[in-house]
Amino acid sequence: MTIAAMDKELANRFSFQPIDPLVFPPDVPVPPPPPPSPTSTHFRIRFLGGISAAAGLAGDVLLLQILDATNNLAEVYAYFGGGLGLSVPKLPVLSSTLAGPFRDFLALKPVPVGIFAGPAHWTSGGGGPFTLNILQIFFIAGLASGVQMFVDTGFSVGLGASSTFGFMVPQTPPTLYRPLKGGLATLRITHAEVAPPFAVFEGWVTRLRT
Repeated sequence: MTIAAMDKELANRFSFQPIDPLVFPPDVPVPPPPPPSPTSTHFRIRFLGGISAAAGLAGDVLLLQILDATNNLAEVYAYFGGGLGLSVPKLPVLSSTLAGPFRDFLALKPVPVGIFAGPAHWTSGGGGPFTLNILQIFFIAGLASGVQMFVDTGFSVGLGASSTFGFMVPQTPPTLYRPLKGGLATLRITHAEVAPPFAVFEGWVTRLRT
């Protein structure tokens, strides 16, 4: 059979089916990237209140406010942690602590105020108006050890000592911090996004705090 005959035979068996031309979707404009967040090395932290329990095992639920002292932006974080602790016998194992004043701390290189979510370590001891409190937030500014700071609290109803490991979870977006007369201060919050503790696990690994 010749090639011409084979071509004719194939044409008779398989009728030609025109192929539709490829149709590409229209170009979708790519939105510009968001502007970079303001950064600073000078921050202030304030204890807003918390509840702790210590009886061999310990747990902390704390509320903290971190202020970017350069750009006047503040963000509220919740700390959830568990560990070991001691309390005075015959006293309640639960204790509550009132709000305290701001205290300054520094980062080794400029970072945004929203970077302080992630693993952290809280150590506290004392009672009444006499307490010592240290907060360490890991993986800040590219360092595994992160930043460490003293935190001043108000009056603590209870007596004991504890050391817990947990997570800092953002409770508000960065917002403009506006002081009021008389030394008081407020946060003008446009909206609040309460995040469960596990929501931070995905976020803190991907932003290793450059």
